[in-house]
Amino acid sequence: ENSQPRFLSVLLKSGSDAVGKTLREIDLDELEVEVNAVRRRNMHGAQPSGEMLLQAGDVLVLFGLPDALQAAEVRLHKG
Repeated sequence: ENSQPRFLSVLLKSGSDAVGKTLREIDLDELEVEVNAVRRRNMHGAQPSGEMLLQAGDVLVLFGLPDALQAAEVRLHKG
């Protein structure tokens, strides 16, 4: 079961390390996690670009294996 890719939604809070950084800077590709979409108030993102600047309140829809998703969530919140 842990070898099956799945989706995970992560809400960025004002204290999250990823706030104020671009998707490229966070480099979730390194963890083999895909950012499938970014949901932001008044905006529904399709495929987000690496230049997208993340804001508090953004919801990132991630896709990957469970262990990789857990590592990605830690990176987004704590760096």
